[in-house]
This record gives sequence, structure tokens and C-alpha cells, in this order.
Amino acid sequence: MRVPISLALFAFALCPVLTPAEVAGTWEGVLRPPTQTVRIVLHITGDDNNLKATNDSPDQGVWGSAIDSITLSGPVLTFEINRVDVRFVGNLMSDGTIAGTFTQRGTGLPLVLARSAGVPRTPLDTTSTLTAGRYHNDWTGIEFSVPERFTYVETETRSNPGGMQGDFTVTGAQFTRIAVWMNNRKLRPENIPENLTSQIPLKIQRRGGPAAGYTIPENGIRKLQIGGEQAIRATAWYSDRGMKMVELLAWISTEHDIAHFYAIMPADQMDILQPAFDQMVMSARVP
Repeated sequence: MRVPISLALFAFALCPVLTPAEVAGTWEGVLRPPTQTVRIVLHITGDDNNLKATNDSPDQGVWGSAIDSITLSGPVLTFEINRVDVRFVGNLMSDGTIAGTFTQRGTGLPLVLARSAGVPRTPLDTTSTLTAGRYHNDWTGIEFSVPERFTYVETETRSNPGGMQGDFTVTGAQFTRIAVWMNNRKLRPENIPENLTSQIPLKIQRRGGPAAGYTIPENGIRKLQIGGEQAIRATAWYSDRGMKMVELLAWISTEHDIAHFYAIMPADQMDILQPAFDQMVMSARVP
């Protein structure tokens, strides 16, 4: 029996087929890991065979981060961000949301994405001053003393997405790098210790881990307070171009800001440069 065209159209309207045109656009959801709440904003473009996307994480100061792959297979949307070991698999739901699981480094969290106008990006205030040997960053309020041996170069946002970084050189030292990465964030006070401890494995992973010869011995990790705030320090060892290298590390965290100090140098320069690096770290004020 033939179905009248008008009835066929009505039946189609009751059972819409989700298409890439419906998926393309801006979606927003909230992750709730144990230590903090993180908004995720997904910008999807393209057609069924060539979807593309970028990701914003406003609470971490990340904007326009590339998504390595995104596909739509029937009602299932999947995307991956390889550099941070992220995978999301979600279903297009009848209420217009995308509900699924956001997995990072083997840990999965529920994530529901809904249509959004996006989160306006507030331009970072990269203004920093160096007055009488004291560095001050206006965006975070973080400040610290700069030893005479270190020369301030610039404050920039290109090296480590999600914050800004003060770069320094060391007079007369080769293969050496000094930097301080700074970021605003919201963190509950009771979660600060766990967040600081998590920085160690994250750093090892970013540097390539034991497979790349990068190790942080347990006896080189120390929890302490700096300027009255919780902090953790560590020393990493690795080889580069046949040289034994060391990376001195320190993180200072509050409810509002985090500062990450790091100094990369040949191991035979450690005794000379570590005192100046220690002076910089211990002079820090993180609001």
C-alpha cells in the first residue's frame, strides 16, 4: 500500500535522521574529576567524511587546541587528542545532547555535551615587569626575585598552552634553559596536595618517560611550603646529545594560581646554577 506523501513527511519529522549538519557547531560540557571542575567546549566543522574540531578549556586557559581525529558513525561521535591521551565516545541523544565517556590516561569520566554559544575568550594580560630584580606578572599576580646570573627575556604564551611563561637565560651557560610557567585556575583547598603530586607523573610523561631516559627518583621528590603555600620540588635526570642532563623542578599551588619553575642544564653545571634557581623558587609569592 502506498503511503501518502504528506504522511511520509510527517513520519520523517517524527524520526529525524541526525546528520553532520546537525553535529557541526559549538558544544559545551563539564568534566568533574576529583580535584576540580573543568569546562570543555568543542567546535566542530565539516561534513560526514571530513569532520574537524578544536577544543577550548576555559578553566585551564586553553583555546583552539587541535583535536587529532573526530568521526561520526551513525549516532556515535568519537574524538581523540593524542598528545594528552584523550578519547571521547558519545551518542547523539534524542534530547539534542551528546552523552558519553571522556577518557584520559585510562580514567573515564561522564561527559554530556550540549549546544552552546561558546565561552568568550578573555585576552590574557601578558604584562610583566622587572623592577629592582623582582619579576611581577599582572595576569596571575605571581612574582619572584630574579638572581643576577639570570637574564629576563620575555613573557609569552606559545611554549606551554593554557598559561603564560616567563623565559630566562643564564649568562655564560650553554644548553641551559630557565622558565616559569604560570596559570590561573580554580581548585578546592583540600585538592591541592593531590594536584601537586600529580604533576610529577605528568612531567615524566611529557618528557617521554623512562623510554626516553627521563626519570625522577623518589628520593629526589620533596613536599614543602614556599611563601606559606603548598609546593613540591623534584629533580629529574636524562641524557641529551651524549650529555648527562638534569632538570630542577618546582610547583607552587594555591586555590587561584599555579607556578611551575623549571631549570634544564648539563649535570656538571648543577652545583653552580642550583643555588640561583633555589633562590628564585624560594622567593616566589603565588596569590
